[in-house]
Amino acid sequence: MSVRSFVRDQLGCGCPETVFDEIRIYSAPAGFGTRLPLRLLEIGGRLMILIVGPDQDTISAGLIRQLLADGVALRDERGFNRFRLVVASLSDPELLLHRFTGITCPDERAHLHVVSARDLPDLA
Repeated sequence: MSVRSFVRDQLGCGCPETVFDEIRIYSAPAGFGTRLPLRLLEIGGRLMILIVGPDQDTISAGLIRQLLADGVALRDERGFNRFRLVVASLSDPELLLHRFTGITCPDERAHLHVVSARDLPDLA
């Protein structure tokens, strides 16, 4: 799956088509402080996506709160409009999402998504 399809179809983003002209993919900055596999996507200078996992056994609600806070701080520091934290599930995304019940995003420009690992884009 392409990054464009993933963002539009899996995350429901309605970004204009021109945003997808520039897609950068990085290993997440060291400041995120976790050993989980992390990939950072910067799309069109507007949308920042942090993809976590898959390694659901070590993902706690506290870690999700910290990643949301760190992601929003990075979004603001780099001048992006939106931040999305995507957690990849090896089994049932709904079960993993249930673990995060009660977590609120720091603001209305940040979102938490839990998706199946098989629905992740090719980030090679």
